[in-house]
Amino acid sequence: MRKHHLYILAMLLILALPVAAQEGGTESPFNLGAGARELSLGSSAIARSSYATAPAWNPSRLVSAEQISLSAFHTNLYETDVAYQYVGMALPTMDFGSFGVGLYRLGISGIEERDQNNVLQGHTQDSRLAVYMAYARRVAEYDIGVSATMEYHTLGDFSATSSPGVNLSLTRAFGSGPDWFDNFTVSLNGRNLASPTLVLDQTEVRYPSVWDASASLTLLPNPSWNHSLSVSSRFYRSENLGLRTALGLEYSILETMYIRGGANDGHLAGGIGLSWLGIEFDYALVGRDLGSLHMFSLTTSFGTPVSVRRQRRIDDREKEFNRRMSQQLEQQNLTLVKELVAEGRAAMDREDWQQAEVVLDRASFLATGTEFDNAEIERLRREVGHKLYEWERATRLTALLDSATTKAQHKDYLASRYFASLAVDEFPDSEEANRLLREAQYRIDTQAEEERDLAAKLNTIDSLLGYGNIDQARYLAEALAENASEHEGVRSALRRTQLEWWRREASESFASQDYETVAASLDSMDLIFPDNFWSADYRGRLRAALQARAEPAVDESPETAQAPVLEGKLKEEVEALYKSAQQSFENGQLDRAIASWERIENITPNYKSVRDYLTEAYKYVGIELYGSNELAGAIEIWEKAIELRPERTEILNYLNRAKSELTKLRQLSYDQ
Repeated sequence: MRKHHLYILAMLLILALPVAAQEGGTESPFNLGAGARELSLGSSAIARSSYATAPAWNPSRLVSAEQISLSAFHTNLYETDVAYQYVGMALPTMDFGSFGVGLYRLGISGIEERDQNNVLQGHTQDSRLAVYMAYARRVAEYDIGVSATMEYHTLGDFSATSSPGVNLSLTRAFGSGPDWFDNFTVSLNGRNLASPTLVLDQTEVRYPSVWDASASLTLLPNPSWNHSLSVSSRFYRSENLGLRTALGLEYSILETMYIRGGANDGHLAGGIGLSWLGIEFDYALVGRDLGSLHMFSLTTSFGTPVSVRRQRRIDDREKEFNRRMSQQLEQQNLTLVKELVAEGRAAMDREDWQQAEVVLDRASFLATGTEFDNAEIERLRREVGHKLYEWERATRLTALLDSATTKAQHKDYLASRYFASLAVDEFPDSEEANRLLREAQYRIDTQAEEERDLAAKLNTIDSLLGYGNIDQARYLAEALAENASEHEGVRSALRRTQLEWWRREASESFASQDYETVAASLDSMDLIFPDNFWSADYRGRLRAALQARAEPAVDESPETAQAPVLEGKLKEEVEALYKSAQQSFENGQLDRAIASWERIENITPNYKSVRDYLTEAYKYVGIELYGSNELAGAIEIWEKAIELRPERTEILNYLNRAKSELTKLRQLSYDQ
């Protein structure tokens, strides 16, 4: 009959840590945890555990992993050959969350088997394995993780596999704060929510559930240093046991050396870590009931970070989007050129040469860079140019003759002669232009003769006034006014004669003391020449004369008194608008895409490549409007593009060309 070496088996049971808690049940020997870093911090840094050890400590930490991470952990329990080991891996994905796997091993080999007579029968081993399969994903601002566990135990000829266990964790990181504050993370973990049960040789062991909450805070002694201090704490309670605590401190120097210390339920721990070229070596010295344990970990990360891969994918999608947009707009441009050429031919058929020139000129301008044969457009433009030249000459002659005729009808013979002279210079064979020029010159000569005769009569009026022949001067001025009432010289002469007549009337009446007539004459004079100094002087003399008669003075100019003289939902909205704009473009709804991009620009400027998209969209919408002869609309949309990207010279050329054409059309409309 075989029997195990009782001493070795007893030591193995003690050292393997299946601790029979006082009232808490039997805990798994793997509850010690994994990772020299975590254990050197007193098992307190669950909220910020390493990614490769996250399947065992806190599955939700897998969400923060950027690269594939591998970690290997080893320790010998006390001074025995019992090996306690862990290998873990974190595998982040871009779209499907993060996966992790952890594998524990606890065991010893070479155990002697002896019979009742202490005769060696062979050797056996005691080995325990635990597998952790974990998955984590970010939901809103929370990281949620779950892991499934299973253990396998072999002891000699006996073996057993446990029922599955389930762990669930939730983590929330609160980001940065003041300069001295870098990161604050809290985590809640539930272990053995579905408790594993192991039966070995008819002995059933059920692992108790454990709840723990942990928090981690990173402090920066000086923001200009590349040093930091991380403080972590953990509060955990096992089924039927009281609350236990753990605390840890980690000081980072240049992110190369790490000094650590911690305490867990009265047991002290410490350690050091070195990181170089993506490989981290960690050592921990952990106090336990039976003594201290020396532990080692080797961790590395490799591969392109998930955030970089996501950005590359975004960039690739944007490049593809730009390429498709460019192809679609180029195809639209080619279609537009064909439509413009057809429209130009139709205008030629109805001899609308001006419209044909505008349309074909646009077609030639837009055909650059397309597959359309520009030689055919140029041939049509030359033909239209010749016809338009002849049409413009005829239109020019008609416009000049009309202007000369209209000015002659309004007796503006100088302007009539000007337009007739232009017509004769450009079209010397035009009989109508020469006739209008002769007639305008005759009228000008006649007006000059009349002006000379009128000037002589005005000189006569001045002479009569100078010699005091006021009545004759007034009679002659009134006679001239009957035939030349609009002549400024005649009107001025008439006013002067009327003034002199009233002056004489007032003077003679004053001399005869007919003060009422004096006042009436002065009033009439003021109607012709308001506020003249002669009237003001006579009114003063009139007041003095009236005072001399001892009559009450009339204050004709009394003094009068003068009156005194105003991150979260906004980001989701912007991203939704961004996706909507791209979808609208792919569906050919360019206006809706522009509206969404413009709204993003109003909410958060320079968001990604929105300004570049808007500039390109404005460019091609302007081209479409330009090709449809909607110059004002094209100018407006291109001005928006230039406001966003002033350096886009090709759009500036479009804008200047459209403005020039609009000015030319307005000038032609005015001349006609």
